[in-house]
Amino acid sequence: MATSSSSSSGERTEREIPPARHATLGIVAELTDGHVVITEFAEASPTAAAGARVGDRLTRIEGTPVTGFETIVDTLGRRVPGDRIAVTVERDGRPIDLRVTLAARIVEPTSSRPSAAESEPTASIAPATAPAARPHLGVEVEERPDGVWVIAVDSSSPARAAGLRTGDRILTVGDRDVIDLDTMRSAVLDLPLESATRFTVLRGGRTTALDVTPARR
Repeated sequence: MATSSSSSSGERTEREIPPARHATLGIVAELTDGHVVITEFAEASPTAAAGARVGDRLTRIEGTPVTGFETIVDTLGRRVPGDRIAVTVERDGRPIDLRVTLAARIVEPTSSRPSAAESEPTASIAPATAPAARPHLGVEVEERPDGVWVIAVDSSSPARAAGLRTGDRILTVGDRDVIDLDTMRSAVLDLPLESATRFTVLRGGRTTALDVTPARR
């Protein structure tokens, strides 16, 4: 993606903005009864390589108790790919300490100054520059080579009420195809508030239709 700017002499210069590289644990997790539980691993997941398993509960990251997805996002936001961090999981009631070397998740920039959402390890579908009253779904998504995937759903959110699940791949929002994070953000920001919109997702190899009613935020 190229951006242009004007110099003091009035000439316009153009430069190429490389994709941003954000640190990731390479996991898909679900918030269950206040606990972050691993439900799936991304391909070549560094957390899986460190010894974590599906079903493990994330209890600490860099010594900080994990009280929700925000704890993980905040920690990863201060790290870069290649950093080695301490992660503690609970398995069968036993704590297990792991050392995880963070991998890179690439996000294509949409402007010369990334939005707050693009600077997060997991991308929020509503950027900080959105209007004060904007649709709220309570879902975190991640862009992968084959599309946009749900990686977390808040237990009390409109998304959960509609049946959206961690591991769903979002295909359409209303009549708009979702192919990347930009199309997802655009489609969600245009949703009518407190009115149902049909989402289609790929789940277990089958297409499922869900009517999601965004809340105000």
